[in-house]
Amino acid sequence: MAQTKLILTAGLGAFLALCTACSSSKVAEKSSVESGGDGKGTAPPPATAKQADQALVRFVNGTSEKKDVAFGDVTPFDGVGSHDVTAYKQLPAERHDFKLLSNADKTNALATNSEGLTAGKHYTLLAYTEKDGREKLDPVTDALTPPSAGMAKVRVINLAPAMKDV
Repeated sequence: MAQTKLILTAGLGAFLALCTACSSSKVAEKSSVESGGDGKGTAPPPATAKQADQALVRFVNGTSEKKDVAFGDVTPFDGVGSHDVTAYKQLPAERHDFKLLSNADKTNALATNSEGLTAGKHYTLLAYTEKDGREKLDPVTDALTPPSAGMAKVRVINLAPAMKDV
């Protein structure tokens, strides 16, 4: 049931992204980091973050339970719900381990990934469950430059473990 829900959610998201990309709205040409009213797609511009020696990171929890993410000694993402996406948060442009933690047990890391963040860059941190049941944590660099006029950008991220490649 949860797998079907995840596949339907991914399909609906891709459909909505394509419909939005094909509309006559010029929002994508104005700003590469703004989104709807939920605030989850907005972020300070790269120049602001770079001056503060900060990187901008958001977290996508593709697992079936609430998760926390620690970066070094801080926990910037706490209690992120299943299949939820956070807003971008500023983190120091340094190398630390990202640690995926169960919201119920914050002592044992379910997955780790050492990442050096670059000032002014945007990242999406993906948590998901592999086919064998192990938790995985992968950072992806976000390319937020708008496409040329009349073009659209679409990024599909498949976090459904049993689904074949898209």
